[in-house]
Amino acid sequence: MYCAEGSKPAYSRRLALFHNFPTEAGVEQTEWVDVRPMANPIHGGAVEFNLSGATTNYLDLKRTRLYVRVKLFHEDGSSLTQNESVGFVNLPLHSMWSQVDIAVQQQTVTSSVSNNYPYKAYLDMLFKHGTTQKTIDTQSQLFIPDSGNVDDPDAAAGSNLGLYLRTKYSNNSQSVDMEGPIFMDICQQERFMINGVQITLKFWPSRENFFLLSSEEGMRYKIRVEDCILKCCYVKINPGVIVGHAEALAKQPVLYPFRRSDLKCFAIPAGQFHMNIDDVFQGEIPERLIVGLVSSKAYSGMYHLNPFNFQHFHCNFAAFYIDGKSVPSTPLEPNYREGTYVSSYLSLFNSKHIYGEDNQFFINREDYAKGYCLYMFDINTVYDPENNLPMLKKGHTRLQLKFETALQEAVTCVCYAHFPAILKIDAARNVEIK
Repeated sequence: MYCAEGSKPAYSRRLALFHNFPTEAGVEQTEWVDVRPMANPIHGGAVEFNLSGATTNYLDLKRTRLYVRVKLFHEDGSSLTQNESVGFVNLPLHSMWSQVDIAVQQQTVTSSVSNNYPYKAYLDMLFKHGTTQKTIDTQSQLFIPDSGNVDDPDAAAGSNLGLYLRTKYSNNSQSVDMEGPIFMDICQQERFMINGVQITLKFWPSRENFFLLSSEEGMRYKIRVEDCILKCCYVKINPGVIVGHAEALAKQPVLYPFRRSDLKCFAIPAGQFHMNIDDVFQGEIPERLIVGLVSSKAYSGMYHLNPFNFQHFHCNFAAFYIDGKSVPSTPLEPNYREGTYVSSYLSLFNSKHIYGEDNQFFINREDYAKGYCLYMFDINTVYDPENNLPMLKKGHTRLQLKFETALQEAVTCVCYAHFPAILKIDAARNVEIK
């Protein structure tokens, strides 16, 4: 046997019988601390948490989790019946909040998502956790994918299996608890937050007719938050590392690279055959763009409409242009009337985390056109998001959609994009985002 030309011999790590693993010397201990909101959430309104930086421990925001326990009632306060047709839309732990504001040292770091937090959380869950449908993490947040008729509001006898399964948790106004991570950018980056930094998180509730589905005529519902806890993951750091960080801070700020999210929604009136949006993100070029169409009535909130029902509306042309060139390939031209839309379906798999890996993505080809009709434009396909950032780019962008038939109702176009960004904190704990 011999090596190919230019190749060097290599050996399996399973043969390294005389080498030990390195020892973690920076992190001494990890613990979760329950932080209660500043006001009792049972009275309604926004839920706010204040995390003081007066500690030597660092904070792991990625492993920090939100816990809630809620009950559903009629608007008059009476309890639900056993077979009443009302239940949560998908991912209720997050769809029950319309907006999440996070401030670091009193500087807001979440402005680009605004009041579209449910859509950011839902799309993040689809594309980051959608390949492992039945994991503990997804079940703990009641992420149970809709199937069948996604817009069917009949939880008792309808064809949406996901709605039926979620409804079992809230029947008879029984308590249902959920727990999971926070789908905001600063909480999705890997690095520990340095000590001495004050962080506030504020959760604004959604309207009940947005995150509940019901086929009951004339009924109105309300949710009662019985308990709400922020389970903060604090990390005890080796004192030598803390001293080293303090010395380095005297010379330069600490850096937190992350993917900045921007989620914009555009209204398309009924009767239109096309939509053109120029400079979608004011001259910035995203690294990735996801586009979906939902009923404007569902987006605004109606008990019998699913806000996460991404319909095709007979779209037969979807393209994203940068300086006049369609990216990352030629425009998508699905034909939903004839059932030929495989290129649009495969656009969801262009992401490095999905395409080419041995995963079972739960959105199959048939389901795609029945509530999961999304178009992904993966613009920076050559970089490794775990180890480097893409180049910052500016240019003229245009999103163009065309429809085979005139829109029968007003539609909302959801545009979700990612951009490279960095948060800096200096020795005086001043915060800067670029």
